[in-house]
Amino acid sequence: MRIVWTAVATLAALCVTWLRPEVYWSVVICGLAFVWELIIGEYEHSCAEPVAPNTQSNQPGLPKAVISAQRIEHDNAGITIQLSTDNVEHMTWDELSMVVIETNSLGPFVDDVHWVLVGSDPERCWRIAADTAGFDNLLSRLQQLPAFDNDVIIDAMTSVDDARFLAWQRPT
Repeated sequence: MRIVWTAVATLAALCVTWLRPEVYWSVVICGLAFVWELIIGEYEHSCAEPVAPNTQSNQPGLPKAVISAQRIEHDNAGITIQLSTDNVEHMTWDELSMVVIETNSLGPFVDDVHWVLVGSDPERCWRIAADTAGFDNLLSRLQQLPAFDNDVIIDAMTSVDDARFLAWQRPT
């Protein structure tokens, strides 16, 4: 429905431009908003939705995940994610059960690489953009997990498709 209103706003701006050429930039901004809505509207999906296959044989099904984070930190006890000023969640290292890299075909216009951290409880799942503050330090720690597959990082970073790459899973 949002895309319909964006299209209507763009058409209205075009009509105004025809009547008043000095409002050219308002049309440009509305047009950019329309394109942005098309891109973001296509991107919005939950972790549970299927994605196109990739070179990995293991395609984990993932529960719904938190999409945006302001900051992520870790210590010896576990991982802390700050979702907003007053919303902070924590997952211990023992709770972490899977690390998945999720890519999409929308880059470079939107974040096209996300790291999905899945807890032992399927409801505990975070999708974290690779450019989230503190993520580089966390990645160094994730790479220390036993049997973490660093080759998967290379595969994921070179992917231009909608795909999921299993980097680590807790042995059962």
